[in-house]
Amino acid sequence: MNRTADIQLLPHDLADANKLQFINSLRRPRGILSVLLLSAALSTIFALLVWDEGNALPIAAFTIVSPLAVLAGPAFVVWVINPGTARRIFKQQASLRKPYAIAWDEAHYLAHSDLGNTKLPWSDLFRVEHNDKLIVLFESQNLRRIIPLRFLSPEQRADIEGVIAAAAPQAMARKWK
Repeated sequence: MNRTADIQLLPHDLADANKLQFINSLRRPRGILSVLLLSAALSTIFALLVWDEGNALPIAAFTIVSPLAVLAGPAFVVWVINPGTARRIFKQQASLRKPYAIAWDEAHYLAHSDLGNTKLPWSDLFRVEHNDKLIVLFESQNLRRIIPLRFLSPEQRADIEGVIAAAAPQAMARKWK
């Protein structure tokens, strides 16, 4: 099994990683609780502002719609504004435009480029997120390494998924499909 791949990030890889992080944040209890608490707070404020004896329909309607409204703002940012931001960051940060090679074994993720080398133990990962386009390795809440799956063969993809699942189960945001 060849456990190496040459990677060249594109702006849409950054945008896709941000979308993945947003979607997965809503799957975690903290994300769900945040939406519910903010929706409850907005509903309460709305109720206090429009309270009319005998007409609770606007308040009930707002209470039902407010979770969608709470999600609409961040979703707009992630799906509409984020792609342009990703292109701008990609232009600004030269290191994102440089190709790099990755490798992996049972204990480490390795990366090599003209800028340097990385040897990251799987056990040091904070979180791993994935979808059908990429795998994102988080070293912390904000430091991430993006592996676009278009550079991996199906065998390599299955191999790296198995290695991560075995070596870093604490970091898995959710199971592999």
